[in-house]
Amino acid sequence: MNMIFKVTSLLWSYVFPILLIILGLRLHIITKGKLISKLFYGVKVLKKYSFKETRMGISPLTALMVALSSTVGIGNIAGVFLAIQLGGPGALFWMWVLGVLSISIKYAETMLGHKYREIHENRYLGGPMMYLQHVFKNKTLPRVYAVSMLISIMLGVGVIPQAHMVLDIFTTTFETPLVITAFVLTGVVTYLAFGGLKNVKHMAIIIMPAMLILFVTGNLYILLLHANQIPQAFVLIVRSAFGMKVVAGASAGYALKYAVENGVKRGIFSSESGLGGATFASSQAIEVKSVEQGYVHILEVLIDTFVINTLTGLTFIITGVYKIAGESISLIESAYLDKFGIGKTIVTLGLIFFAFTTIVTWSYFGSECARYLKGEKAVRIFRLAFVVMVLTSSFWDMSIIWDLSDTTTAVMIIPNMIGLFALMKVVKNETKDYFEGEN
Repeated sequence: MNMIFKVTSLLWSYVFPILLIILGLRLHIITKGKLISKLFYGVKVLKKYSFKETRMGISPLTALMVALSSTVGIGNIAGVFLAIQLGGPGALFWMWVLGVLSISIKYAETMLGHKYREIHENRYLGGPMMYLQHVFKNKTLPRVYAVSMLISIMLGVGVIPQAHMVLDIFTTTFETPLVITAFVLTGVVTYLAFGGLKNVKHMAIIIMPAMLILFVTGNLYILLLHANQIPQAFVLIVRSAFGMKVVAGASAGYALKYAVENGVKRGIFSSESGLGGATFASSQAIEVKSVEQGYVHILEVLIDTFVINTLTGLTFIITGVYKIAGESISLIESAYLDKFGIGKTIVTLGLIFFAFTTIVTWSYFGSECARYLKGEKAVRIFRLAFVVMVLTSSFWDMSIIWDLSDTTTAVMIIPNMIGLFALMKVVKNETKDYFEGEN
């Protein structure tokens, strides 16, 4: 197991950063910078189309909210905290760098997911499997992706970190019995997960907008209390990003390595660009064109990385909690302390609801992978296994959870990146044809 984790660390330290830089930059170049020059084009798209939904699919806005429900999770709070704790404040800078590259990657995968979706039994079946299947003309690599996605959901990004965090909050903050909390959480997740997209979309469109507004407002409130320290925090971020502010016990070279590795690793875990998860949501959008839906999901990266991650990261840096040893939950909550108790309440609610919506949404993504592999019978088996993992998540050691998450995410990202590299010409032509048609 240690050897596997060492290989995983090597991938995240060197291989993935290089591949993501090449992929992200190449996509920006072949689209002639339109993803940056038209950064907020997705807002225009959302205004253009109605909120009409049918049995066949959902509106572009609902697709965005479903994608955000999987993206905005504990990676934006606990994940950012862990990245800064391990890699120093500079990890936040490398999250921003990854965010710029993620814009093109997220656009490409969600646009392709929408373009290559297929109709099965009067409903859309989407995901990276569909465009991988188109590229390689067989189901070998798509099946590898689907299986790796299921493993990643069960042992990594989808269930254990999120459920563990929810249970930890209730047992430590509210002092509720673990057994009762675990069964209640499992019961609610079971109800929503077995309802498929219908339940997921209702949850997303109700909870996500409210929680985003509340969480952003709460973070701005805490930052205003420390407004005089914000300029210094930005200086510290830049110095740390290039090894000028050394992590304790490390040379400048290792400080840079820690910052890049943890920034990239947690950045991917947070934004999920390159993982392909958002394609399951984008493929369900009706009326909209594929390029337009891709632009809608650029907003997902902007909200996740440049708003949520930045606000939480600045809060941890300014309050200095990342320097203190101790339980993550207690340290995170201490960063949001104020005399009225507003900050702590907001971050606690944020952790609970963001983690909860992530769990439920990933159950839908996993169901789509199972459906692709073996049909409805496989979906039922997956959902039962998913529920068991939610119920038992509190028994896992958190350090092992993060290592498993890193490993399973690495397994999942490889086939999707192969597909994105192979379909660059399609991304280029689709984008070019769309804007030529607009003129």
